Amino acid sequence: MRSRRAPVPDLRTGERPAGPSARDSTSPGSWCVLGARRGCWTVAPSIDCSGAGDLGSRTFKTASSDQWDLSAFMSDSRLHKLKRDWESDGSVAAEAAYLQERVRVGDLRLEQVKLAALCGHVAAAQVAKVSPPPDFTQWAQDLSALGGPTSVRAAVGAASLVVDLWRGPSEATPPVTALQALVAWLASDMLSTVPEHVEELCFLAMAAGRELAGPGAPSPKEEAAMAIAESVMCLRYPPVLDKIFARVLYCLEDDSCARAKVRSSVEQELISWVLASPS
Repeated sequence: MRSRRAPVPDLRTGERPAGPSARDSTSPGSWCVLGARRGCWTVAPSIDCSGAGDLGSRTFKTASSDQWDLSAFMSDSRLHKLKRDWESDGSVAAEAAYLQERVRVGDLRLEQVKLAALCGHVAAAQVAKVSPPPDFTQWAQDLSALGGPTSVRAAVGAASLVVDLWRGPSEATPPVTALQALVAWLASDMLSTVPEHVEELCFLAMAAGRELAGPGAPSPKEEAAMAIAESVMCLRYPPVLDKIFARVLYCLEDDSCARAKVRSSVEQELISWVLASPS
């Protein structure tokens, strides 16, 4: 029987599936390892093994008193070994083996690995057998199709490239405040609840940009404000990644590597999120 890990969030909703929490190691019917002798494990009921060295606080228990399953302990040991191998070796093959094991034991969903592969993560591409599209437009469309928190984080990755246009002596400009609030929300544990002041943040950011509107083409600063406002609105309404990316590219129009910069920033944002190790 495998150990119960924290449920993996769904890429589209951001919600973690409900599930039974692990029983406390001191509750009736729980078991822990006391030791091994001649290849036979000795177990005893109702003993707290939270401080038992490498076992940490994990409880390895059986469904009945006459049957013991070590798969949870063995899976955990293998996972940690593969992680250490990757950290010391640094090769793509070692990281791919580690990711594959995380999928096997339930720390990652295969769809998360596929998203990392879509973002150019080489080891994830080996595991998921997926290659990122070379075309920027197709790549952006593939991300937009995922929706949910994936699109919100993609929008943050793009908008972060232009937020500096609104930084000044004071950090309290509406677009900067709006993006900071969005980043803070993504870092919180309240992903299933949209903040009540979303519309207000969006309106203030848009208003700041519209104050700069003139008879000619919009300024990069104006477009940056609109990109940030639309990023915030991804929390409430269907994402408009194509518009957000277009506005950011407009702000970077003098940069010959604009598309590469947008793609790199978005990919870094998504990979760091989707492949994060469980706490």
